Amino acid sequence: MNYTENTEKYVGDSIASLNWLNILPSLQGKRVLLCNFEKNKRTENFIHLQSATLQYVDFFSLEKSKKNIFLIQKNNNICIINVLNKKHFSISHFKKNLQILKELLRTDGLLILIIPSGFQKIKFKIFIKKILRSYGLKNIKSYLCIPSFKEPYAIYYVSDKSKLPYKLFSNQCVRNFSKIVKIEKLIKQFIKYLCARFFSTVNLFSDTIIISCGSNNHNININFNEPLIKIINDNYIKNEYYINWLAKSFKYIGLFYGDNKNHELLAVCKKTFSIAHRSNCIKEEHDKLTLMSVYRNELRNKKIEIPSPIYFESEGGNILSIETAIHGQSLEKCKWKLTNHKENSNFFAILDELVNIQIYFQNLLSSKHVQDFPKLSNKYFINTTQISHSGLDNLQRVDAYAGCVQHGDFTDVNIMYNSKDNLWGIIDWEWSASGFPFLFDLFHLFTSLEFRSNMKKNEFLFNHYYKSNQETFFENNVYSNYIQKVILNYCDYFCIKNENVFQLYLDFLLFHYNKYYYDFHEYNYSELYKKNILFSINNQNKFITYNCS
Repeated sequence: MNYTENTEKYVGDSIASLNWLNILPSLQGKRVLLCNFEKNKRTENFIHLQSATLQYVDFFSLEKSKKNIFLIQKNNNICIINVLNKKHFSISHFKKNLQILKELLRTDGLLILIIPSGFQKIKFKIFIKKILRSYGLKNIKSYLCIPSFKEPYAIYYVSDKSKLPYKLFSNQCVRNFSKIVKIEKLIKQFIKYLCARFFSTVNLFSDTIIISCGSNNHNININFNEPLIKIINDNYIKNEYYINWLAKSFKYIGLFYGDNKNHELLAVCKKTFSIAHRSNCIKEEHDKLTLMSVYRNELRNKKIEIPSPIYFESEGGNILSIETAIHGQSLEKCKWKLTNHKENSNFFAILDELVNIQIYFQNLLSSKHVQDFPKLSNKYFINTTQISHSGLDNLQRVDAYAGCVQHGDFTDVNIMYNSKDNLWGIIDWEWSASGFPFLFDLFHLFTSLEFRSNMKKNEFLFNHYYKSNQETFFENNVYSNYIQKVILNYCDYFCIKNENVFQLYLDFLLFHYNKYYYDFHEYNYSELYKKNILFSINNQNKFITYNCS
C-alpha cells in the first residue's frame, strides 16, 4: 500500500506527522544528486547522508551548461533541488535544465523540490507543478513542512480531503492570540487563519515539499499493516487509532495512539531500512527486552517498568520492532522545575530513587547476564581528540570495565514517571551493553539534568551545556555536593578507589566524543565533549572527588 494512502486511511485528519525522509525509498545503495547545494556546507539539513551507505553522491548546479553534463553520472535514484538557495535558483535556469535533470534520473527516480513559504509563493508552487507535468513527470505529491514545530523534519501529506493544515495552523493561531498586542498583527493572523481554513491544499505559511516521478510506480511506501493487525486490538483496526511518525538517529519511530477521548498511547514501533549501526541496535534491544521480561514482576514490586517486546521481523537490512508503550511524563519535561531546589524540596529524594534504580539494574545485569549483553566496542575509548593525556592513551584501562553492564543512555529523555501508578519507566535500551566504565549511567543522568545555579537568558545552547558541566562536577554548590556523596557511596558499594573516579569521568566524556563524531556525525556535540575533556584535564584539582580520601 502506498504510504500516503496509509496515512490518510488510518490517520485521517488527526494531528499526526511523519518525517519527510520516511517517504523516501531505502537509501541503502542509492545514487543521490544534490542540486543547488553548496559543497562546502553541511547538507544534513535536507538529507542525512550519513544515515545510510549511499552508493554515490554528486552535486549539480542549475547554472551548469549542457556541455558539462557528461561529468555527472546518470541513473540517479533521487535528485533533491534546493529551491531555498536563491543564489543559484531561478525559474529560467530550472526550465532550461529540467530535461537534463530528468535524463540524469532513472525512470522510477524521484525529483524532490523544497519550496519556501509565503503568500508570494502560491503562484510559484502551482507554476512548478505545471512545468513538471509538461516534462512528463508524473505522480506529483505535496507535503507540508512545519519547521516551527518541535520536530523540524515533520511533514504532513496534503490531499483534497485533508483539513490537517487548517487544524495545525488554527491551533498555533489560537496560541499566538495571547501574545499579540498590535491590532494589525491580530488582523494578519486572522487572515492567515481564513486562508488556511479554505485553501488547505495550497498552504501559504509552511515550506512545501513537492515530489515527482517519471513513472507511476515508484517506491514511496512503508507498509505497517500486517504487524499492526497482529498487535492492535480489533477495536482499533477500524480507523480508531492514528500514528505519529518521528525520525531520530537513523531510525524511524511510530507512536500508536488510540483515537478515543483519552488518546492513549498503545505501542511504539521502531523501524530501519539500512544495515547501518541502528539496525543491529534495534534487533539487540528486542533481544534484551525479551531477556529482561522474566523480571517483570520483580520490577513491578520495585515500582519500575520497562517495555515488553511484542513483535519483531527482519529481512536483510529492514528491521521492524514493536514494543509496549511506557506511560507517564518524561523527566525531560519537568527537570527545569526539579533542578530549582527552591521550588522543589523533593528533588534529591527523586534523585535518590533514580540512583537506586540504576544500581539495581547494574547489579542485576552484571551479576547474571554479562554474557547475554553485547560487549561495547573499544573504539569508543580510543583517544581521537588529539588531546594528550596519560589517562586516555592507554587502552588497557578498558579491560577493567568488561564485566560492568549498564543502560548506556540513562538520561532524562529515557526516564518516565507514571504518577497514577507511582511507577518509574526506563525506555530505550538500545545502547545497553557490558564494557561501560563504572559510574557511566550516573554521570549521564546528572549531566542530562543541565543544572545551572543562574540560568542566563538567550544563552547559546552549547555554551549552556558547557557551563552546566562545570557547575555539576567542578564547582561547590548544592547539586555538586549531593553528587559527591552519591559517587562516594557508589565507590564504597562497588569497591572502587576514589582516585579512579576522575579517569572514569574522562572515559565517559571520551565515549560521547567518539559516539557523536564517528557514529552520528553531530560535530557540534563532539566539539562540546572535546572542550569538556580539555577543561577537565586542566582543572582536575577542582573535580568533586579530588580531595576525597
